[in-house]
Amino acid sequence: MTTEGQTIRFAPGELIFKEGEKGDVIFHIERGIVEIFVGEGTGIVVLTEMNPGEIVGVMAAITGEPRLASARAKTEVISKKIPSQSITEQVKTLPKWVKAAFKDYRGRLDHVNKMVQEQSREIKKLRKKLQPEAEKPAVEKKA
Repeated sequence: MTTEGQTIRFAPGELIFKEGEKGDVIFHIERGIVEIFVGEGTGIVVLTEMNPGEIVGVMAAITGEPRLASARAKTEVISKKIPSQSITEQVKTLPKWVKAAFKDYRGRLDHVNKMVQEQSREIKKLRKKLQPEAEKPAVEKKA
């Protein structure tokens, strides 16, 4: 990839970036595993894991739109933090059809992420409905 950028360490479980944030940097993973996920609290859905040699946060850096998902270190992670300006300068040199492909891909990815979040909410509702009676809180009966 590149030697450009600042070396950053993330402890296991540490948030690298949050869904909805401005994507002004990308991270080139040099060591460790990064989880990409959507949702919060008990509604988290892990979409994928990223490994050394891969880049995290590219779509937001290219499009300038908010991040579609969050990223956190699954293990200790060492990465290069690269400003989106470096990417933007390179993207400017690409043919228009490649830029259009990135935009199309971003739209499709956003659609899939929204579907995953919706399904996650539905599964959570079903789990609550199907919770065994023994696990439900006892209700005091009046005599």
